[in-house]
Amino acid sequence: MDKKELQEQYMKFQMLQQQAMRTQKQVQALDEQGMELKIIEQGIKDFAATPLDTEILVPLSSGIFVKAKLTDNKEVIVNVGSNVTVKKTMKEAEDLVATQTVEIRKVQEQLLQDLTKMEVELKILEHNIMNAQG
Repeated sequence: MDKKELQEQYMKFQMLQQQAMRTQKQVQALDEQGMELKIIEQGIKDFAATPLDTEILVPLSSGIFVKAKLTDNKEVIVNVGSNVTVKKTMKEAEDLVATQTVEIRKVQEQLLQDLTKMEVELKILEHNIMNAQG
């Protein structure tokens, strides 16, 4: 392998390594989204089981809450995008969260497969570079 080919291999190695790092971050972000969805799913179940007129804490922002009384434990209001909201039953909301969880897992599985392929290619490139250097 001549010097130019070695440089090309090394550049390809560096780009692939950066891509693998970005993919790993995406997998971690999806992991966090999956955990958030589990919390949401549990919250839906908890609200459905909470008696009406129970005093609850409602978050206004991170760490800031107001007291409120639960007046409806049968429906939730869901933001569907573009500042549009719709009412959903608790079951529909649970199903929505379950669907989102499945979609996240599918994307995560694909990213993990891609990451495995990148790792194999990185090992091959590393081997080629090391052998070319001597």
